[in-house]
Amino acid sequence: MLAIRNGSPLHQIAHGATAMQTARFYYLAYTGQLVAPAYRDDFWELLSRSAFESKFVKGLKEVNPDAKIYRKSGTWRYFHADSAVVLDEDYRYIIAAIIEDPRGEEALVRLIEAIEKVMQQRHGEGA
Repeated sequence: MLAIRNGSPLHQIAHGATAMQTARFYYLAYTGQLVAPAYRDDFWELLSRSAFESKFVKGLKEVNPDAKIYRKSGTWRYFHADSAVVLDEDYRYIIAAIIEDPRGEEALVRLIEAIEKVMQQRHGEGA
């Protein structure tokens, strides 16, 4: 039997998810375990479009403008969230973060910049 709750683990918001749940969603999608093969290209196409150059998109453009990003972000009151699959020629990673802070959007920009710099150093770029 499948039990369905009225809301999510985060403040019982129907559309909420934790960072770990979001990262798992991306992992399942990236490894072909979430979306039927006939819809995979459409799924990734939707996640590649970003109406706003904010949060992870803004930070990534600063430090690695050639990277491909598939993402979904959101803001609610002082909660700022962003999540993505980031693909570079030499590496790839999944990132998900939720910050409760009026300056959370800028914090997410700095977070992706820092992570991307570490990835570049680890893989011999930007050293």
